[in-house]
Amino acid sequence: MAVRRWRGPWHHTHEDDGDRREHEQTLSERLAPLEESEEFRDSPQRDGGKAAGDTIRVDKNSVRMPEQFTEEDRSAASTFRLDPVVIAILALMLGFIAFVTWQITLMPEAK
Repeated sequence: MAVRRWRGPWHHTHEDDGDRREHEQTLSERLAPLEESEEFRDSPQRDGGKAAGDTIRVDKNSVRMPEQFTEEDRSAASTFRLDPVVIAILALMLGFIAFVTWQITLMPEAK
């Protein structure tokens, strides 16, 4: 009597190739792109000219973009221009580091 080794819960065998092929066929149908499915061929989304009610379509005509950026926007985007909140946070961080460093210098020497 031969003892079969347990191969784990993820291991399964295919006894019949017909079942395996059917399984692969249904799996490939489920994983096919939406454009290749039968449901998509009958849907109103297939026609690119008209939008379906459940689809958000964005193109260059529906979104208004500025023709050019103003000088005010460019000056606000400079590298070293920081908000006052950021400067305050940086100052607090540097102050805390200085305080911890000062406390370390006050510690007695280890013997």
